[in-house]
Amino acid sequence: MKLLKILSLAFVVTFCATKAFCVENPILWKFTEATPKHIENQKILNEHVSNFEANGGEYVIINTTTGEYVDKGSLFMPIHLPLVFGNISRLLNYAAGLHSGIIKENEIAFNVKDTEIFDSIDIKVKDDLFETLGIRKENRPVEILQAYVKLLKNEDNYLTKAQLAVLKKVLFDNVATGKAKNANVDGCNVSGIASTQQKGSNPNIVMTTFIGEFEAKGQNYAIMTILDEPMPKKSTYGFNSAGWNAVILARDIIANMAQTKEESNKDLLQKKITNFSAIGGAYIIMDAKTKVSVEQEFIDYNEETIFNTFGFTNLYLTTVGLNTGVIQEKDINFSNMPLEFASWTSLGDRQRVLDMLNLPFNYHFRYSLPNQLKAYLSIIRNERKLLSDTQLEALKQELYHETIIGNTQNIEYYGLRSGTIKRGEKEDIYAVFIGNFDANGKEYGIAVVLDSPKGVKGEPATRRTPASVIPLVEDIIQNFVKD
Repeated sequence: MKLLKILSLAFVVTFCATKAFCVENPILWKFTEATPKHIENQKILNEHVSNFEANGGEYVIINTTTGEYVDKGSLFMPIHLPLVFGNISRLLNYAAGLHSGIIKENEIAFNVKDTEIFDSIDIKVKDDLFETLGIRKENRPVEILQAYVKLLKNEDNYLTKAQLAVLKKVLFDNVATGKAKNANVDGCNVSGIASTQQKGSNPNIVMTTFIGEFEAKGQNYAIMTILDEPMPKKSTYGFNSAGWNAVILARDIIANMAQTKEESNKDLLQKKITNFSAIGGAYIIMDAKTKVSVEQEFIDYNEETIFNTFGFTNLYLTTVGLNTGVIQEKDINFSNMPLEFASWTSLGDRQRVLDMLNLPFNYHFRYSLPNQLKAYLSIIRNERKLLSDTQLEALKQELYHETIIGNTQNIEYYGLRSGTIKRGEKEDIYAVFIGNFDANGKEYGIAVVLDSPKGVKGEPATRRTPASVIPLVEDIIQNFVKD
């Protein structure tokens, strides 16, 4: 059984590195499976489940200002949880007691046994609060976190300002000096409560939880972390209560959310060149409208280097074919080799379109990286009215489907990838991406090239464009946009 559990965990860790299979409704979430933040958060969850030999775990994060779900990850967890448990139930009881006047502000203390004072709270008052917060007999973790956020935002004026201030202070102090102090992250103003709920007759079989709030990069977030049946460990002095596991899981995820960019795009490019033993590389980000570079870097790579890019050549020849009517929308397929398109179009038509794109005529379509990016932008923006609206839409759809589609910080990008042979030798290539993205109300073009990447040692397939350049494109966009 233990071996099966370990093997299952290894499979899921590998799977989660590329696929966030637990997101219930991706449309509602800010972060998605492609973003570095989600991948790192999921990795943190996987490691904690493994370290504590837990049956499973989950985390949920909500932006308390906008109300949007920011990120969620799950590993071997049931869909629904019991009503409420441990200190989460205690928090709701305190709120109901404060509301009814049975509990006074100076009586709040999450870390003591106070069932007697709770017994004096009218059951109808509790039921009304549960109804207000949307709490049922069984709840998804996101629903419990939503209820927590709604209570502390006090949108229904359930508590007076003084009562709410006291409740929030106790939550803050609980992290600052209380049993949830392991959730502290410098500069994040963390508050919240830890809960440990025994699942049966065995006191070592528990479900542990942290639920709270924190600040990161000028935004306020609520977070809930859960570990199902974490085991006592030597490192936790034999304890398996929430303060020793679920709280630490929350701390590590909060720290990851608050982590700021430390590497520049130049650093990222240099690291990729080194990792892939490439001769050099470059990236350019252009204002799509003006064609002026807003950020670029060339490392051991000449800006004037000219080369042929199969992807760009296919895009260009398809544009010529659509413009002349030789190629129909249904025939667009960038996976075909360029010369298959070339045989359909006349040299005169090719030269006419090249002139409109401000490219010198070259039979082999050899151009520098900046010129190829400028021509790409001219085509997809249809600045010279080469295509009809229908043709342009078909072209964009093929661009969207042909390449690796990314989504980083809700920034969608698409374009062309190409591994172009340099000197007639299959092991000597330019790995290239040319594409575009929108950010902060503006459109940008991006081009990235690695000169002769050799691949990561022991993994020859990684020298190819999807494995070498595409992750670099995502990182550069993420750094440029700045979350």
